Amino acid sequence: MSVVQRHLCNARSLRPLKLLLSFFVGLLLVVSSIGTLPASAQFSLPSASQEAPPAGVERIGLIEVTSLRFNGEPIFKIASPTVTKRDDPNDSIPVEVRAREVEATLNRLIAVEPESELATSRPYATFLDPKSVKVITEFINEQPVLLVRDNYLSQPETIITITDADARYYFSTKKEVANRWQSILQDEFEEALAMRQPEALRQQVETALTKLLIYGLITLLLMGVIRFLAWRKRSLEREQDLVEEQIRAQEERVAQSDLVAVSDSLLKQQFVLKLRCQLIGIFRWLLNSSLALLWFIGIGVILRLFPATRRFSYWTNAPIILLVFLFVAGLVDRIGNLLIDRVVIAWRRGEFWVSEIERGDGHRERRIVTVTSVAKWLKTALIYSFAVLWALQALGISTGSVLAIGAVFALAVSFASQSLVKDLVNGFLILLEDQYAVGDVVEIDKATGMVENLNLRITQLRNAEGRLITIPNSQIIKVENLTRNWSRVDFAIEVAYETDVDRALALLKDQAIALYNDPQWRSLMPEAPEVLGVDGITHQGVLIRVWLKTLPLQQWKVGREFRRRIKVAFDQNKIHIGVPQQSLYSPDGALSLTTYEDGHHAEPLLPQQRDRSS
Repeated sequence: MSVVQRHLCNARSLRPLKLLLSFFVGLLLVVSSIGTLPASAQFSLPSASQEAPPAGVERIGLIEVTSLRFNGEPIFKIASPTVTKRDDPNDSIPVEVRAREVEATLNRLIAVEPESELATSRPYATFLDPKSVKVITEFINEQPVLLVRDNYLSQPETIITITDADARYYFSTKKEVANRWQSILQDEFEEALAMRQPEALRQQVETALTKLLIYGLITLLLMGVIRFLAWRKRSLEREQDLVEEQIRAQEERVAQSDLVAVSDSLLKQQFVLKLRCQLIGIFRWLLNSSLALLWFIGIGVILRLFPATRRFSYWTNAPIILLVFLFVAGLVDRIGNLLIDRVVIAWRRGEFWVSEIERGDGHRERRIVTVTSVAKWLKTALIYSFAVLWALQALGISTGSVLAIGAVFALAVSFASQSLVKDLVNGFLILLEDQYAVGDVVEIDKATGMVENLNLRITQLRNAEGRLITIPNSQIIKVENLTRNWSRVDFAIEVAYETDVDRALALLKDQAIALYNDPQWRSLMPEAPEVLGVDGITHQGVLIRVWLKTLPLQQWKVGREFRRRIKVAFDQNKIHIGVPQQSLYSPDGALSLTTYEDGHHAEPLLPQQRDRSS
């Protein structure tokens, strides 16, 4: 498996973790992109003398409002004067207390009566008659009061009194507010009482079972389609593997000069198969998302059928809204992947950055993988972050407060983890300047290895021992890229001092040219080797240097073969490798002995021989 393929496999296995990380990074990006928040987004902590209103209560100046719920759903909002201290409200009634009292009255009026002689004599099962129920308005002490009656009640039941706070909230008179609420309550009473009758309950059960059956059939159909698409995708992937094998075979023939170029029909077939796999993947994801959305909506619909569970149906609203936004975000994300892949194909064809094609060294492919990975990661972060913010806004959660809190959090994080910001900035510069890419062999500080993973945060190297080295991008100051555009074998060898230098140089040149002309190695060496000559003379021997220019990542392979050939040639031509020498003299000067590091000795010299030799 190649480095690029290994990188892609690792990316797929870490996709859930990256998705979670993408959301938080995207949220920071969204927050940091907002310079100053609007006034509506500002928030302040309440003072010690003023309590914040409870959940579900909205404070507007001198009044507080909350929703009044009837038959499991909000029908309208009621208001009361602001209460700053709920522990000691004095004569004021908090708006939430008023709402609970009115809701308790409404629930009592629509409740099913227990079995009794009076209840069994009525043609209905609830406290009020659904056919004759009537909401009326009466003025008591010049205050409009809403009451309800039917043909069986001895006197009307009081529901709610319209106050000055209600009129101020709706910018209307109390009489206008009473007429509006009377119409709403009339419709709600008729519906609530009708659905609590025994014949309605039987119909609700039948409707629920019918809907469950329909949802089950749709689920089986969608699951069958999903399984068929999975089988079809596996078939296309097998075809794609066969085409890729044929392309690799033709690429090897091109490298050996047996073929001019890879067949365009194979490349087109590979592109079509990959596009089909991606489209099937998107369609499967759409079906799975639709299946989850179907059941959330279905559960909500079924809960709304029954009076006792109707209030619970609104619990499914939040998951449905989140699913819809995540559904749209996921669709946009996958369409973005298709667009990025289309740009990648154009990049590989040479429609962008044409100068990189002329390198012919595989660097362009490694850079494509690196830039594509980071681009998709940032795209996913931004899309899902905006989707979550819009979903929160749709749920009624103030996104201004979320962004304000996020800004404070981002500011705290920026102070607490300045190195993280440095990592992201330096990682962006590494990609922008194309210092290295996945698949390059680099030396960073004292660590050397192949770049296995690169993102805005870290760089991961795999060294020769198989160890994975993780380096934060902020700590990268100096980088030595050993495989950019081309590589080189810096071959240096010391021959024995008494060796014929010209003969050794000629032998090295012959072996270098023979390696270059070998068809098996010619494709890895873009230029002919260069024998530089004698590069040093020491007591150990004569240093000769040879340069062999190779394709990236091929210098070690070519270097090993060249050393093997030199060893064989030196043995055949009786050329020895240089070894350190040491001269020993006797105290009386009568005898001298030269000792080599390999343990053998030269012939001893007498004093007169030393004089003649000197």
